[in-house]
Amino acid sequence: MIGIAINLYQTYTLNNKVYEMAYYETDVNVLRNGSVAKISSKNVVPGDIVFLHDPVKIPFDGIILEGSALLNECALTG
Repeated sequence: MIGIAINLYQTYTLNNKVYEMAYYETDVNVLRNGSVAKISSKNVVPGDIVFLHDPVKIPFDGIILEGSALLNECALTG
C-alpha cells in the first residue's frame, strides 16, 4: 500500500511538471509591421523576430540571428 501511494504521488507530480512545461508562457518583444511590441509567447508566429535581452526560458523553437545563447539540451539528449 505504501509503495502504491508513493507511486501515485510521483506520477501526479510528474504530470504537473510536464503540464507546466507544455503551457509555459512569458512576455517577449517581437518585431511586427516595422515596430516592436511586447506580446505573450503564446502569440508568437512563424516569421516573427523576437528580441531577448534578459536570460529567459523560451517556450518555442527559433533561430539565433545575432548574439549567443547557453542552451540546456538535457531534455533532448537524456
